[in-house]
Amino acid sequence: MTVRRIYDRLATEDAYQLGVKVPKVADVVLSRAPIRVACDNAASWFWTSTQNDWTLGDDTGPIRLPFDEMWFEWEMPTRIYADHEWGDSPAGYAMACYLRRSEHVARDMLNVKAHEYLTATLIVAAPGAPIGLMPWSALLAVDRDGALIKWSVFYDQDAVHLGGMTENQCHNTAHDHLMPALIAVGMMNCKNVSVREVQPAPIRNRAQRKRGEMRFSYHVIELPTKGASKSRAEARREAGEANALHLVRGHFKTYTGEAPLFGSRTGTYWWGWHERGSVESGVSLHDYSVATQDAR
Repeated sequence: MTVRRIYDRLATEDAYQLGVKVPKVADVVLSRAPIRVACDNAASWFWTSTQNDWTLGDDTGPIRLPFDEMWFEWEMPTRIYADHEWGDSPAGYAMACYLRRSEHVARDMLNVKAHEYLTATLIVAAPGAPIGLMPWSALLAVDRDGALIKWSVFYDQDAVHLGGMTENQCHNTAHDHLMPALIAVGMMNCKNVSVREVQPAPIRNRAQRKRGEMRFSYHVIELPTKGASKSRAEARREAGEANALHLVRGHFKTYTGEAPLFGSRTGTYWWGWHERGSVESGVSLHDYSVATQDAR
């Protein structure tokens, strides 16, 4: 990550919503000390995919929150795929999702039989701009296995209309903002994925220390790089001669008692990049961006 984390900035900066200062945001978040996760790899996996249609739940893996309160943060890739085409994103554009278990149930979910409810608050920090609190939040209902049952977006109508957004635009933006955080949750629920805490470098600049700047530790998600990929020979045998050899992006795989992995293992796993198809049938090339783990 090349810019200061939003969570670090909250120690000395205020948050704003459509230009209006929102009091006590930093005090509340910092005092509750949620588990912090730098999920730049999940954001890269989402924003650099050429998949056009994404669905919360189906494409995120199990939404089982490992801790009661968690802070997910990422820097947007500078090259993203959105609305069926590649485009540029401003360098240093950061986003965060404050995700926590909730005891409050929205009116439209009173009849939903959920194991638990999660509330998501969304935050952005554009280059050179103050921390921005989105004028909406999301409520997710999940079952015991982490499957999404229903989700809703709740927003301040006056604030959203002031920002020139329609209800549909608000919903779609919230969806895209939630995806990296929920993908990260899914990754953390995979049995072959590890999570490592990274301690920040000390602040040596005297002026920064005088301003009260702080750096907090973050957890990073380490995906498996070996062991899940099939050999080229296995890929050829499965695909036959009809399909060109191509790279398959990493994805979630869930194994049950009826169809376990290696005959005995159950649960959700992260299946790494691998080849599929046959060289004789041609070669299909794709450009993918793989994020590196760096929690400053």
